[in-house]
Amino acid sequence: MGAVYQKNDINELIKCHKLWSNPLLKMFTENTIELPDCALFFSQYSFYSSNFTRILATALAKCSDETARSIIVSNLWEEVGEKNLMSSHSRLFVNFLRGIGVQESPIQYLPITKYFVNSYLSLCTNSSFKEVLAILAYATEGIVAELYNIFIQGLSSCGVSEQHLTFFVEHIHCDHGHAKALEDALQWQSLDETCQQSCIKAINIALNLRDEFFTEIYKEIYGKRFSPILKGLLANGNDQAALKYDSIVSFEDQLTDSLLYENKSCEQSVNFSVKRFAIQGRVLDPRLLIIPAKCKNEYHKHAHEAFFYVISGMGQVRIGDEVQDIRGGSYVYIPRWVSHQTINIGNDNLKILAMTDYNLTKYFPKNSETSYRQKNLELVKLEGSEMTDE
Repeated sequence: MGAVYQKNDINELIKCHKLWSNPLLKMFTENTIELPDCALFFSQYSFYSSNFTRILATALAKCSDETARSIIVSNLWEEVGEKNLMSSHSRLFVNFLRGIGVQESPIQYLPITKYFVNSYLSLCTNSSFKEVLAILAYATEGIVAELYNIFIQGLSSCGVSEQHLTFFVEHIHCDHGHAKALEDALQWQSLDETCQQSCIKAINIALNLRDEFFTEIYKEIYGKRFSPILKGLLANGNDQAALKYDSIVSFEDQLTDSLLYENKSCEQSVNFSVKRFAIQGRVLDPRLLIIPAKCKNEYHKHAHEAFFYVISGMGQVRIGDEVQDIRGGSYVYIPRWVSHQTINIGNDNLKILAMTDYNLTKYFPKNSETSYRQKNLELVKLEGSEMTDE
Protein backbone atom coordinates (compact mmCIF):
# COMPACT_ATOMS: atom_id res chain seq x y z
CA MET A 1 0.00 0.00 0.00
CA GLY A 2 1.28 3.47 -0.83
CA ALA A 3 0.90 6.61 1.20
CA VAL A 4 -2.38 8.48 1.37
CA TYR A 5 -1.47 12.13 0.92
CA GLN A 6 -2.90 14.95 3.00
CA LYS A 7 -3.22 18.46 1.54
CA ASN A 8 -0.21 19.56 3.60
CA ASP A 9 1.82 16.74 2.06
CA ILE A 10 0.94 17.92 -1.44
CA ASN A 11 1.92 21.49 -0.63
CA GLU A 12 5.23 20.27 0.77
CA LEU A 13 5.91 18.24 -2.38
CA ILE A 14 5.28 21.32 -4.50
CA LYS A 15 7.44 23.49 -2.23
CA CYS A 16 10.36 21.07 -2.67
CA HIS A 17 10.00 20.80 -6.45
CA LYS A 18 13.12 21.62 -8.47
CA LEU A 19 11.23 24.47 -10.15
CA TRP A 20 12.03 26.76 -7.22
CA SER A 21 15.78 26.31 -7.71
CA ASN A 22 15.53 26.99 -11.44
CA PRO A 23 18.42 29.18 -12.66
CA LEU A 24 16.04 31.64 -14.30
CA LEU A 25 14.15 32.20 -11.05
CA LYS A 26 17.48 32.63 -9.27
CA MET A 27 18.23 35.50 -11.64
CA PHE A 28 15.08 37.18 -10.36
CA THR A 29 15.68 36.48 -6.67
CA GLU A 30 19.38 37.38 -6.80
CA ASN A 31 18.69 40.56 -8.80
CA THR A 32 21.01 39.53 -11.64
CA ILE A 33 18.22 39.75 -14.20
CA GLU A 34 18.47 42.72 -16.55
CA LEU A 35 15.75 44.51 -18.49
CA PRO A 36 16.67 42.94 -21.89
CA ASP A 37 16.52 39.54 -20.19
CA CYS A 38 13.05 40.36 -18.85
CA ALA A 39 11.95 41.48 -22.30
CA LEU A 40 13.10 38.18 -23.79
CA PHE A 41 11.52 36.01 -21.11
CA PHE A 42 8.18 37.77 -20.77
CA SER A 43 7.71 38.15 -24.51
CA GLN A 44 7.89 34.34 -24.61
CA TYR A 45 5.74 33.99 -21.47
CA SER A 46 3.06 36.04 -23.23
CA PHE A 47 2.27 32.93 -25.30
CA TYR A 48 1.31 31.11 -22.11
CA SER A 49 -0.61 34.13 -20.82
CA SER A 50 -2.58 34.56 -24.05
CA ASN A 51 -3.40 30.85 -24.15
CA PHE A 52 -4.36 30.47 -20.52
CA THR A 53 -8.07 30.81 -21.33
CA ARG A 54 -7.66 27.83 -23.67
CA ILE A 55 -6.17 25.83 -20.80
CA LEU A 56 -9.14 26.78 -18.61
CA ALA A 57 -11.57 25.96 -21.42
CA THR A 58 -9.94 22.57 -21.88
CA ALA A 59 -10.30 21.93 -18.17
CA LEU A 60 -13.92 23.09 -18.29
CA ALA A 61 -14.70 20.59 -21.02
CA LYS A 62 -13.29 17.77 -18.86
CA CYS A 63 -15.28 18.61 -15.75
CA SER A 64 -18.28 16.45 -14.94
CA ASP A 65 -18.89 18.23 -11.64
CA GLU A 66 -21.11 21.30 -11.75
CA THR A 67 -19.40 22.98 -8.79
CA ALA A 68 -15.99 22.63 -10.44
CA ARG A 69 -17.40 23.94 -13.73
CA SER A 70 -18.78 27.04 -12.00
CA ILE A 71 -15.36 27.74 -10.45
CA ILE A 72 -13.61 27.47 -13.83
CA VAL A 73 -16.30 29.59 -15.52
CA SER A 74 -15.81 32.28 -12.86
CA ASN A 75 -12.06 32.14 -13.49
CA LEU A 76 -12.60 32.44 -17.24
CA TRP A 77 -14.93 35.40 -16.69
CA GLU A 78 -12.20 37.22 -14.77
CA GLU A 79 -9.57 36.32 -17.37
CA VAL A 80 -11.54 37.97 -20.18
CA GLY A 81 -12.13 41.15 -18.17
CA GLU A 82 -15.73 40.34 -17.22
CA LYS A 83 -17.66 42.96 -19.23
CA ASN A 84 -14.63 45.00 -20.25
CA LEU A 85 -12.28 43.31 -22.70
CA MET A 86 -9.77 46.15 -22.30
CA SER A 87 -9.20 45.00 -18.71
CA SER A 88 -8.76 41.37 -19.67
CA HIS A 89 -5.71 39.69 -18.23
CA SER A 90 -4.20 39.21 -21.67
CA ARG A 91 -4.57 42.95 -22.26
CA LEU A 92 -2.99 43.70 -18.88
CA PHE A 93 -0.05 41.54 -19.92
CA VAL A 94 0.30 43.44 -23.20
CA ASN A 95 0.38 46.70 -21.23
CA PHE A 96 3.08 45.21 -18.99
CA LEU A 97 5.13 44.22 -22.04
CA ARG A 98 4.93 47.79 -23.33
CA GLY A 99 6.17 48.97 -19.94
CA ILE A 100 9.37 46.92 -20.31
CA GLY A 101 9.90 47.94 -23.92
CA VAL A 102 8.38 44.99 -25.79
CA GLN A 103 6.38 46.12 -28.79
CA GLU A 104 2.97 44.67 -29.62
CA SER A 105 4.16 43.62 -33.07
CA PRO A 106 4.06 39.85 -33.69
CA ILE A 107 6.44 38.05 -31.35
CA GLN A 108 8.55 35.22 -32.72
CA TYR A 109 7.94 32.41 -30.26
CA LEU A 110 10.73 29.94 -29.64
CA PRO A 111 10.18 26.21 -30.16
CA ILE A 112 10.44 25.60 -26.40
CA THR A 113 7.71 28.19 -25.79
CA LYS A 114 5.32 26.49 -28.20
CA TYR A 115 6.25 23.10 -26.77
CA PHE A 116 5.53 24.28 -23.22
CA VAL A 117 2.10 25.71 -23.99
CA ASN A 118 1.03 22.91 -26.33
CA SER A 119 2.20 20.29 -23.85
CA TYR A 120 0.28 21.99 -21.06
CA LEU A 121 -2.84 21.97 -23.20
CA SER A 122 -2.26 18.35 -24.15
CA LEU A 123 -1.75 17.39 -20.51
CA CYS A 124 -5.10 18.89 -19.58
CA THR A 125 -6.80 17.33 -22.59
CA ASN A 126 -5.52 13.83 -21.86
CA SER A 127 -5.95 13.92 -18.08
CA SER A 128 -8.98 12.88 -16.09
CA PHE A 129 -11.40 15.37 -14.61
CA LYS A 130 -9.80 15.08 -11.15
CA GLU A 131 -6.26 15.23 -12.53
CA VAL A 132 -7.13 18.48 -14.34
CA LEU A 133 -8.47 19.98 -11.12
CA ALA A 134 -5.22 18.98 -9.38
CA ILE A 135 -3.13 20.55 -12.15
CA LEU A 136 -5.05 23.82 -11.91
CA ALA A 137 -5.32 23.91 -8.12
CA TYR A 138 -1.76 22.95 -7.20
CA ALA A 139 0.54 23.38 -10.23
CA THR A 140 -1.07 26.43 -11.84
CA GLU A 141 -3.20 28.76 -9.72
CA GLY A 142 -1.65 27.52 -6.48
CA ILE A 143 1.91 28.61 -7.37
CA VAL A 144 1.02 32.04 -8.78
CA ALA A 145 1.55 34.04 -5.58
CA GLU A 146 5.07 32.72 -4.95
CA LEU A 147 6.06 32.73 -8.60
CA TYR A 148 4.77 36.21 -9.37
CA ASN A 149 6.30 37.69 -6.22
CA ILE A 150 9.63 36.39 -7.52
CA PHE A 151 8.96 38.07 -10.87
CA ILE A 152 8.04 41.35 -9.17
CA GLN A 153 11.26 41.29 -7.14
CA GLY A 154 13.43 40.93 -10.24
CA LEU A 155 11.44 43.41 -12.30
CA SER A 156 11.62 46.00 -9.52
CA SER A 157 15.40 45.55 -9.36
CA CYS A 158 15.45 46.40 -13.09
CA GLY A 159 13.61 49.67 -12.42
CA VAL A 160 10.18 48.59 -13.63
CA SER A 161 7.61 50.81 -11.91
CA GLU A 162 4.61 49.57 -9.93
CA GLN A 163 2.19 50.88 -12.52
CA HIS A 164 3.50 48.33 -15.01
CA LEU A 165 3.15 45.40 -12.60
CA THR A 166 -0.65 45.38 -12.39
CA PHE A 167 -0.93 42.03 -14.17
CA PHE A 168 1.13 40.26 -11.51
CA VAL A 169 -0.37 42.08 -8.54
CA GLU A 170 -3.94 41.26 -9.61
CA HIS A 171 -3.13 37.60 -10.10
CA ILE A 172 -1.46 37.37 -6.70
CA HIS A 173 -4.62 38.78 -5.13
CA CYS A 174 -7.16 36.59 -6.94
CA ASP A 175 -5.46 33.30 -7.83
CA HIS A 176 -5.09 32.13 -4.24
CA GLY A 177 -8.89 32.15 -4.02
CA HIS A 178 -9.15 30.27 -7.31
CA ALA A 179 -6.72 27.63 -6.07
CA LYS A 180 -8.59 27.20 -2.78
CA ALA A 181 -11.92 26.80 -4.58
CA LEU A 182 -10.47 24.22 -6.95
CA GLU A 183 -8.90 22.31 -4.04
CA ASP A 184 -12.28 22.19 -2.31
CA ALA A 185 -13.95 21.02 -5.52
CA LEU A 186 -11.35 18.28 -5.88
CA GLN A 187 -12.22 16.98 -2.37
CA TRP A 188 -8.76 15.51 -1.96
CA GLN A 189 -9.53 13.60 1.23
CA SER A 190 -12.21 11.55 -0.52
CA LEU A 191 -9.90 10.40 -3.31
CA ASP A 192 -8.68 6.82 -3.18
CA GLU A 193 -4.97 6.08 -3.18
CA THR A 194 -4.78 5.33 -6.91
CA CYS A 195 -6.48 8.60 -7.80
CA GLN A 196 -4.23 10.56 -5.45
CA GLN A 197 -1.15 9.05 -7.05
CA SER A 198 -2.37 9.87 -10.56
CA CYS A 199 -3.14 13.46 -9.52
CA ILE A 200 0.33 13.83 -7.99
CA LYS A 201 1.86 12.53 -11.20
CA ALA A 202 -0.12 15.09 -13.22
CA ILE A 203 0.97 17.89 -10.86
CA ASN A 204 4.62 16.92 -11.27
CA ILE A 205 4.34 16.77 -15.05
CA ALA A 206 2.87 20.30 -15.09
CA LEU A 207 5.62 21.63 -12.80
CA ASN A 208 8.30 19.85 -14.83
CA LEU A 209 7.01 21.44 -18.03
CA ARG A 210 7.28 24.90 -16.49
CA ASP A 211 10.74 24.13 -15.10
CA GLU A 212 11.95 22.94 -18.50
CA PHE A 213 10.56 26.06 -20.17
CA PHE A 214 12.29 28.36 -17.66
CA THR A 215 15.59 26.50 -18.04
CA GLU A 216 15.57 26.80 -21.82
CA ILE A 217 14.77 30.52 -21.62
CA TYR A 218 17.66 30.91 -19.17
CA LYS A 219 19.96 29.31 -21.75
CA GLU A 220 18.52 31.59 -24.42
CA ILE A 221 19.24 34.67 -22.29
CA TYR A 222 22.87 33.73 -21.81
CA GLY A 223 23.17 32.69 -25.43
CA LYS A 224 22.16 36.22 -26.44
CA ARG A 225 24.52 37.77 -23.89
CA PHE A 226 27.52 35.83 -25.11
CA SER A 227 26.67 35.68 -28.80
CA PRO A 228 28.36 38.97 -29.83
CA ILE A 229 31.62 38.26 -28.05
CA LEU A 230 31.76 34.63 -29.13
CA LYS A 231 31.18 35.68 -32.72
CA GLY A 232 34.22 37.94 -32.47
CA LEU A 233 36.34 35.37 -30.68
CA LEU A 234 35.59 32.65 -33.20
CA ALA A 235 36.07 34.84 -36.28
CA ASN A 236 38.98 33.93 -38.52
CA GLY A 237 41.49 36.44 -39.82
CA ASN A 238 42.64 39.77 -38.38
CA ASP A 239 40.69 41.43 -35.60
CA GLN A 240 39.89 44.79 -37.16
CA ALA A 241 38.68 46.12 -33.80
CA ALA A 242 42.21 45.78 -32.41
CA LEU A 243 44.22 46.91 -35.44
CA LYS A 244 43.26 50.56 -34.97
CA TYR A 245 45.42 50.66 -31.82
CA ASP A 246 48.65 49.72 -33.61
CA SER A 247 49.99 53.28 -33.51
CA ILE A 248 49.35 53.83 -29.78
CA VAL A 249 52.57 53.83 -27.79
CA SER A 250 51.85 56.07 -24.79
CA PHE A 251 50.48 54.98 -21.43
CA GLU A 252 48.38 57.24 -19.22
CA ASP A 253 47.55 59.49 -22.17
CA GLN A 254 45.31 56.67 -23.32
CA LEU A 255 43.14 56.65 -20.20
CA THR A 256 39.52 57.55 -20.70
CA ASP A 257 38.40 60.87 -19.25
CA SER A 258 35.58 59.47 -17.11
CA LEU A 259 36.01 57.37 -13.98
CA LEU A 260 34.86 53.76 -14.06
CA TYR A 261 34.12 54.03 -10.34
CA GLU A 262 35.47 55.52 -7.14
CA ASN A 263 34.71 55.35 -3.43
CA LYS A 264 35.65 57.64 -0.55
CA SER A 265 35.04 57.14 3.14
CA CYS A 266 37.24 58.94 5.64
CA GLU A 267 35.87 56.84 8.47
CA GLN A 268 36.97 53.59 6.83
CA SER A 269 40.06 55.02 5.06
CA VAL A 270 38.54 53.93 1.78
CA ASN A 271 39.69 56.14 -1.08
CA PHE A 272 40.45 54.97 -4.59
CA SER A 273 39.62 55.51 -8.22
CA VAL A 274 39.60 53.26 -11.27
CA LYS A 275 39.87 54.35 -14.89
CA ARG A 276 39.73 52.35 -18.07
CA PHE A 277 42.20 52.60 -20.91
CA ALA A 278 40.96 53.57 -24.33
CA ILE A 279 42.46 50.32 -25.60
CA GLN A 280 39.93 47.53 -25.20
CA GLY A 281 40.21 43.94 -26.30
CA ARG A 282 37.53 41.39 -27.02
CA VAL A 283 38.14 39.87 -23.59
CA LEU A 284 40.84 41.95 -21.91
CA ASP A 285 39.82 45.11 -20.06
CA PRO A 286 42.88 47.02 -18.76
CA ARG A 287 42.38 49.46 -15.90
CA LEU A 288 44.40 51.87 -13.80
CA LEU A 289 43.81 51.70 -10.05
CA ILE A 290 44.98 54.68 -8.00
CA ILE A 291 44.93 54.62 -4.19
CA PRO A 292 46.13 57.70 -2.28
CA ALA A 293 48.59 57.41 0.62
CA LYS A 294 47.36 55.47 3.68
CA CYS A 295 44.09 54.53 1.95
CA LYS A 296 42.60 51.36 0.49
CA ASN A 297 39.75 50.04 -1.62
CA GLU A 298 36.92 47.82 -0.36
CA TYR A 299 37.23 44.14 0.38
CA HIS A 300 35.35 42.71 -2.60
CA LYS A 301 35.15 39.87 -5.14
CA HIS A 302 34.02 39.38 -8.73
CA ALA A 303 33.93 36.89 -11.59
CA HIS A 304 36.83 38.37 -13.56
CA GLU A 305 40.36 37.34 -12.78
CA ALA A 306 43.05 40.01 -12.78
CA PHE A 307 46.79 40.48 -13.00
CA PHE A 308 48.10 43.47 -11.06
CA TYR A 309 51.32 45.18 -12.15
CA VAL A 310 52.45 47.81 -9.66
CA ILE A 311 53.58 50.90 -11.52
CA SER A 312 54.62 52.92 -8.47
CA GLY A 313 54.12 53.15 -4.72
CA MET A 314 54.12 50.69 -1.84
CA GLY A 315 51.28 48.64 -0.49
CA GLN A 316 49.71 45.33 0.37
CA VAL A 317 47.26 43.11 -1.44
CA ARG A 318 45.03 40.96 0.72
CA ILE A 319 43.77 37.86 -1.11
CA GLY A 320 41.52 35.76 1.06
CA ASP A 321 43.53 35.11 4.23
CA GLU A 322 46.91 35.94 2.67
CA VAL A 323 48.64 39.33 2.50
CA GLN A 324 51.34 40.15 -0.04
CA ASP A 325 53.63 43.18 0.09
CA ILE A 326 53.89 45.05 -3.19
CA ARG A 327 55.97 47.88 -4.63
CA GLY A 328 56.86 49.27 -8.05
CA GLY A 329 57.60 46.32 -10.37
CA SER A 330 55.59 43.77 -8.36
CA TYR A 331 52.86 41.71 -9.96
CA VAL A 332 49.98 39.82 -8.33
CA TYR A 333 47.36 37.38 -9.58
CA ILE A 334 43.76 37.73 -8.34
CA PRO A 335 41.67 34.57 -8.96
CA ARG A 336 37.98 34.70 -9.82
CA TRP A 337 35.50 35.06 -6.96
CA VAL A 338 38.24 35.39 -4.32
CA SER A 339 37.75 38.32 -1.93
CA HIS A 340 40.60 40.79 -2.09
CA GLN A 341 41.64 44.31 -1.10
CA THR A 342 44.52 46.64 -1.93
CA ILE A 343 46.04 48.89 0.74
CA ASN A 344 48.48 51.77 0.26
CA ILE A 345 51.02 51.75 3.11
CA GLY A 346 53.32 54.34 1.51
CA ASN A 347 53.39 58.13 1.36
CA ASP A 348 52.69 58.44 -2.38
CA ASN A 349 49.89 57.32 -4.66
CA LEU A 350 49.80 53.57 -5.26
CA LYS A 351 49.32 53.06 -9.00
CA ILE A 352 48.44 49.61 -10.35
CA LEU A 353 47.79 48.41 -13.87
CA ALA A 354 45.02 45.82 -13.53
CA MET A 355 44.57 43.54 -16.54
CA THR A 356 41.16 41.87 -16.30
CA ASP A 357 38.97 39.73 -18.55
CA TYR A 358 35.87 41.71 -17.66
CA ASN A 359 34.81 42.12 -21.30
CA LEU A 360 33.93 38.43 -21.13
CA THR A 361 32.86 37.97 -17.52
CA LYS A 362 30.59 41.02 -17.42
CA TYR A 363 28.00 38.63 -18.86
CA PHE A 364 28.25 36.40 -15.79
CA PRO A 365 25.67 36.61 -12.96
CA LYS A 366 26.51 39.18 -10.26
CA ASN A 367 29.38 40.61 -12.26
CA SER A 368 27.94 43.75 -13.82
CA GLU A 369 29.57 47.02 -12.84
CA THR A 370 26.54 47.89 -10.72
CA SER A 371 26.35 44.60 -8.83
CA TYR A 372 29.79 43.23 -7.97
CA ARG A 373 31.20 46.37 -6.35
CA GLN A 374 29.42 48.17 -3.55
CA LYS A 375 28.99 51.88 -4.27
CA ASN A 376 27.01 52.63 -1.14
CA LEU A 377 29.64 53.60 1.42
CA GLU A 378 27.33 52.73 4.27
CA LEU A 379 27.81 49.09 3.22
CA VAL A 380 31.61 49.25 3.43
CA LYS A 381 32.63 47.00 6.30
CA LEU A 382 35.54 47.27 8.67
CA GLU A 383 38.85 45.85 7.53
CA GLY A 384 38.97 42.19 8.36
CA SER A 385 35.33 41.50 7.54
CA GLU A 386 34.26 40.24 4.17
CA MET A 387 32.27 42.43 1.80
CA THR A 388 29.93 40.32 -0.25
CA ASP A 389 28.98 40.99 -3.85
CA GLU A 390 25.27 41.11 -3.20
